[in-house]
Amino acid sequence: MSDSLGATLHLELVAAVIYAIRAHAVELSELDRAIGDGDHGDNMERGIEALAECSFEPDSSPGEQLLVIGRLIMDRVGGASGALYGACLMTMGRTLCADSSENASNWLVAFEAGIDRIGQLGGAKPGQKTMLDVMVPAARAWRAVTGRDSSQIIKHVSDAASTGLEATRSMRATKGRAAYFAERSIGHLDPGAKSSELVIVAVAEWLMTQALRERHLA
Repeated sequence: MSDSLGATLHLELVAAVIYAIRAHAVELSELDRAIGDGDHGDNMERGIEALAECSFEPDSSPGEQLLVIGRLIMDRVGGASGALYGACLMTMGRTLCADSSENASNWLVAFEAGIDRIGQLGGAKPGQKTMLDVMVPAARAWRAVTGRDSSQIIKHVSDAASTGLEATRSMRATKGRAAYFAERSIGHLDPGAKSSELVIVAVAEWLMTQALRERHLA
């Protein structure tokens, strides 16, 4: 899977994430309007506009590029989502920079480190109707199938993210603005979990396409 990611963040991969958020920005705001202040879609759009404008130093590594993206998102995106996504990406970037060898296990370790940082900043854990209810199952699914064929890993991660998102519907929010809705938050998908699922699934679908291309060319 790391071969598909390559030595640099592929422009097609970035474009896939941008497209996914743009296509669902209205839905994200509608979800947030039900149990929040209704601006999550707008905030995420600002994030992807920053992503679209990113420029990197020649020959910069994926870790260095994630640091650039994380800083931009922290600067541009309002609300808690900007701080949390930005911190996650910057933590992933620092983790990858600490070990420059390119393999799938390093990406998993970086993802897990980013998730841990979100939990620390938000004081949250799975089961509280947040983005962690998508990210943690995705990371666990990846960890569980480490070493298998890349297409199997990608499918497991994508499926776990989508299952985690649906699970937030029956949860009572206890963190963030949604916590003010108490019992009324039950029955609604968490908007942060939805945006996380969109990003993970977009990356997974792009990686699957790349894996199929590589298999066809082999």
